[in-house]
Amino acid sequence: MQSRRVSRAEIDAIVGGFGIVPPNLEGAIVSSHSFLFVTNEARLDRRFLGWFIKTPVFREQVEAQGSTNYAAIRPVDVLLYEIPLPPLAEQRRIVARIEELAEKIAKARALRQQASAEAEALIHTAVSKIDGTIRETHSLTKLEDFASREKGSLRSGPFGSALLHNEFVADGVPAIGIHAVKENHFELSRKWNVAPQKAEELKRYTIKPRDILVTVMGTLGRACTVPDEVPQMVSTKHVWTITLYQANAEPRWVSVWINYSRLVREELLSQGTGTAIPGLNGEKLRSLSLPKVLLPEQRRIVAYLDGFQGRWTR
Repeated sequence: MQSRRVSRAEIDAIVGGFGIVPPNLEGAIVSSHSFLFVTNEARLDRRFLGWFIKTPVFREQVEAQGSTNYAAIRPVDVLLYEIPLPPLAEQRRIVARIEELAEKIAKARALRQQASAEAEALIHTAVSKIDGTIRETHSLTKLEDFASREKGSLRSGPFGSALLHNEFVADGVPAIGIHAVKENHFELSRKWNVAPQKAEELKRYTIKPRDILVTVMGTLGRACTVPDEVPQMVSTKHVWTITLYQANAEPRWVSVWINYSRLVREELLSQGTGTAIPGLNGEKLRSLSLPKVLLPEQRRIVAYLDGFQGRWTR
């Protein structure tokens, strides 16, 4: 198999599958479900073709074949696809320009990732430093002391037969799991839902605005604050929900400390339990040590930290 050839998978055309065979696959063998086409290099620059097969114009021609459930094409279909074909020199000029822009985009993305990583390190450092300073003059208290006095203010579940996997539905009341809890950011995902009747059965697990969510499976100890504007939602067993006594606790401050304080993280993650799948349990969350900071000071700290990390989820 020569590198000037183009390979095309016969099945699942909508997903994709076109590509230029790279030099390192010289001499390889393809399966019966792939076609090989040799390009006429006197008329078509392979790099030009390589970029064209990534365009919507080309994808629309591919997707016109087959169905969404089973997309299959034949060699004759491919040969009927249309491609703009400027002179070879113009193709090469276009490719050079595209590759120049692609390189700039790649550099911009790398810089953005670097800036994001630096900002992340900065917020960790800033919070850890503030926490260390506060602990020199403030006593410590347990996380549960910031919770609401209402029964079930720290809760997890439902467990076991209370919510079975076959009770999830395509559309309904969102059932919130670890996929929705980002670091200091809530991202409503409707990956899992329950019927309204089931949500009523699970009303003790209802998630309220300004609750704190903490992941206790998967990525342990990731926390966020629930925004003010959210639909009716219930939790799942992989997330602990904490309803705070908001006369004493600013939810964003609690979320920030759980996510970014080095001392809090060390205490939290050193408490991981379980065998095959590490996890956190409620008792260990309840007893998590936080500095006993009054509400006005919590809010001043959050306002100060806003300059480090754009905006907080409110």
